[in-house]
Amino acid sequence: MSNPSLPPPASRFLAVDLHKDYVVVGGVNPKLDTVLSSRRFELSRWSKWADTNLLPTDILVVESTSNAWDFYDQVSPLVAKVVVANPRLVKLISAGRVKTDKIDTMALARLLAANLIPEVWVPPVVVRDARGLLAHRRRLVRNRTMVTNRLQSLLLRHNLPVPDGNPFSLANLLWWEPFPFPPRRSCVSARISLPSSILLLKSLSLMPKLRVSPHRLPGRIKQPLSSSSHVSASS
Repeated sequence: MSNPSLPPPASRFLAVDLHKDYVVVGGVNPKLDTVLSSRRFELSRWSKWADTNLLPTDILVVESTSNAWDFYDQVSPLVAKVVVANPRLVKLISAGRVKTDKIDTMALARLLAANLIPEVWVPPVVVRDARGLLAHRRRLVRNRTMVTNRLQSLLLRHNLPVPDGNPFSLANLLWWEPFPFPPRRSCVSARISLPSSILLLKSLSLMPKLRVSPHRLPGRIKQPLSSSSHVSASS
């Protein structure tokens, strides 16, 4: 007698080869017989195809790529389970001499049916947002450091005194415009690059502080943020 509290067994094990503009999908049953021959179609058609063809008892696997998380969120409500595979480990397990998208898709589906997929952890949306926020901050800080180093080099090259305080603060940006280039000296490259550097520095200085509340984050990423609850491009 079946237990009604247990989920129904998987009827199909489907694999999706996800690309930027298209997908390839194929599947097998628990006996590794092909129940969905591999087929390719444009990514724009995937949503309609999934709503029509995916079953609540399907288990689906997709390799981790840059657009895998959005794909995971879209497909999860339609099937029993979505597995995100580690592409590097999958390649080691299923290395073959002949490789095409369709062959890779069916090989991935068979690995899924055999429970041999090396899974990766799927972070919740709040973790993905926090990661994106911190990555954006790192890019801002890197850009600001690049600009300030370039302007500092310009001051040293022409032996110019710096204004009082931080020469790169928002209050001192007007000191750079117009820049006091020494007379009778060739400064063509500096004259061309300076306006864009000042504009970028001004934009970064005007960026609002990006605040992150550590109390809203999962425990595994809460600790690194607890020492500073806000991040700013000026750090």
